[in-house]
Amino acid sequence: MEERRKHSRWNIQHRHATLKKGMASCDVPLVDLSSGGMRIVLDEDIPVGSKIIGEFRVVPQRSPYFIQGSVTWTRSIPQEQKFEVGIEFNKINTIPSS
Repeated sequence: MEERRKHSRWNIQHRHATLKKGMASCDVPLVDLSSGGMRIVLDEDIPVGSKIIGEFRVVPQRSPYFIQGSVTWTRSIPQEQKFEVGIEFNKINTIPSS
């Protein structure tokens, strides 16, 4: 199988991303991360093309990275009743967007 990834991935264990949904936010497991995007796990499916706003920390004691991105793929995890979601970063910064 041909590798389609543009960026190297880093497995991130025991890390979470915080996604914003309207006025609420939720913490989700962060599976892996690259300079171009991340893979997370959600309890519900989300449509491809959905816009994502959130933040994550690579090192807990450091400032978070703030992201804006788009869902590029989803995959069901039937045995866990969850969904893996691939997010491509459109914008990433250490300063929150207004």
